[in-house]
Amino acid sequence: MPVDVSVETLFSMFNEEKKTGELLKVDRNFYAIAEQYVKAEEGATDENKKQKIANFKKLLASLRSLRERKILIYLAYNKQITNQMPNEEQELYIQVKKILESENPESGSVARIKVSADIPEIVMPNGNKLGPLKQNQIIEVESGKDLDFIIQNRIGEVI
Repeated sequence: MPVDVSVETLFSMFNEEKKTGELLKVDRNFYAIAEQYVKAEEGATDENKKQKIANFKKLLASLRSLRERKILIYLAYNKQITNQMPNEEQELYIQVKKILESENPESGSVARIKVSADIPEIVMPNGNKLGPLKQNQIIEVESGKDLDFIIQNRIGEVI
């Protein structure tokens, strides 16, 4: 499927992308095709064409920046990206995710926690459910976000 690249279609894509918090579906080779379009048109001597290429470059940079911010937001909230995305964005997502995982590893060690009060079932940061729990009950929790959550919210204390 050929990708239509023009200032008009790029402007339309940018406006659609701004309207939603989700990443919209974009062809995997979109940026490569857009760069080819720029290279093919860059030698133009016509002032209108020069302006058109300058506008195209600005729009492309704005679209890329907006989509990169959305990717970072997805990563911050540990949200999985399901839409088709350009190869460059997929690579950015993978690289940043690796960096985040290497800086914040789940050690796999288990901490024993004494529950502070009766607690109904709660959903932990990793998505697992915990509870219901009784006061003074001893539970085991893997180190990481869940342990931090329990301590910060005074649900229990490490013993």
